[in-house]
Amino acid sequence: MNYSKAGVIFLVTSGVFYTLERISQWYVIAMIGNGNGINQGNAGWSGSHNVPLSENIFVVPFLLLGIILIIWGFVKDNKR
Repeated sequence: MNYSKAGVIFLVTSGVFYTLERISQWYVIAMIGNGNGINQGNAGWSGSHNVPLSENIFVVPFLLLGIILIIWGFVKDNKR
């Protein structure tokens, strides 16, 4: 497997991690809004709905590693 393919796999994996984090956050917000969450009786959500990219410890390293591997793969392929 060359480095460019590994880089793409890392980029896709970081996107999947970020998407799963967003889905789980919306699920928790819905549970709290319905009164089924941990804070029962709190029908409102006072937190932010936006998840910063740096919140997940896997997204940023996988993203950076994917970009580095893609660049390294292109540089290595062009030297041949």
